[in-house]
Amino acid sequence: MWHNNSIRVNIVPTSKANKRTKERIAQHGPTFDMEDFDTPSCMNGVPSVYLRSDDGWFGWIEQEHIRWTNPWGE
Repeated sequence: MWHNNSIRVNIVPTSKANKRTKERIAQHGPTFDMEDFDTPSCMNGVPSVYLRSDDGWFGWIEQEHIRWTNPWGE
């Protein structure tokens, strides 16, 4: 389901996830709005996903550090 050009997803860390990724999921997730995919300079050009949580957190997470699913099981 898309919300303002985003998609609502549940996020879980992969085996490659670093401490920062695991902490962001624990603190602000597991449900996020996925707003963008890119290779931003702030992530040193690594393919990343721009996420926003309901509590107001937003930021980039490396794509290979997360797996996402539809929160409604559709």
